[in-house]
Amino acid sequence: MTSQNFSSEMSVYRELQQLLHTLPIGFPETKSGADIRILKHLFTPEEAKIATYMKFSWDNLEPVESIYERAKNLSKKKHESSK
Repeated sequence: MTSQNFSSEMSVYRELQQLLHTLPIGFPETKSGADIRILKHLFTPEEAKIATYMKFSWDNLEPVESIYERAKNLSKKKHESSK
């Protein structure tokens, strides 16, 4: 894994951590990095990225189709970056 891929992977987990921390139960950042280790155990980088496209609100429940439209280019980007 290149340092750029590692940095990109870490940023997607940090983005997910920050999103989860906005929820009522929270998911705070830790100095030790335990928060990221937990997320890495629970999510692949691609799953973490998809989760960041989801909106967690009871006010305006979003159809799956809308989430798909926002996230559909992920596999294309993944394929292009693996070349």
